[in-house]
Amino acid sequence: MAVMRGFDSTHSLWFLAPTGSAAALNNGMMIHKAFGISICDKASRHSMQTMDGKEWFVSSLSDISRRRLETNFKDVDILVIDEVSLLQQELLPDVEAGCRYGKDLTQWWFGRMMVIFTGDLYQFPPIKGSAVYSRIKEHTAIDHKNLSKHIGQLAWNSMTDVVYLHQQKRMEWDPDYATAV
Repeated sequence: MAVMRGFDSTHSLWFLAPTGSAAALNNGMMIHKAFGISICDKASRHSMQTMDGKEWFVSSLSDISRRRLETNFKDVDILVIDEVSLLQQELLPDVEAGCRYGKDLTQWWFGRMMVIFTGDLYQFPPIKGSAVYSRIKEHTAIDHKNLSKHIGQLAWNSMTDVVYLHQQKRMEWDPDYATAV
């Protein structure tokens, strides 16, 4: 963030997280707030529609929601999402669609925004839903219930560059504590 401040570009970098406490650690905000997603909303905002004899994935956002996303994300170039292990596969389509509509580049994954997922994939699974990296059984039907999972898996698989950090630095000062955890 200090580098971004030096270039007067802090507005182009957003830190998000699935929980408020994780977001607060990075002076960020919750994913739900950034994209206007209701935490209690059980209805899927995604559907399959047939147009020109082909099935298309459609994200149903109101015009007001789209304009708000465009206003909020017009200057955002880099999105850092922390605590990736807590991110639900079913939530990822909302994040992906929010980026596309926010940048008004609906034909590109994540609106061509640089999205960086950080955290330990295997630390804690989401409380509800599936982990973003979960595989869907090969013959699972793409029905209304599973559509978000399928789109989430496609969005996750659209990631092209992966960097794994293999050394634990956070607790190297106390190896006994690190072993206990």
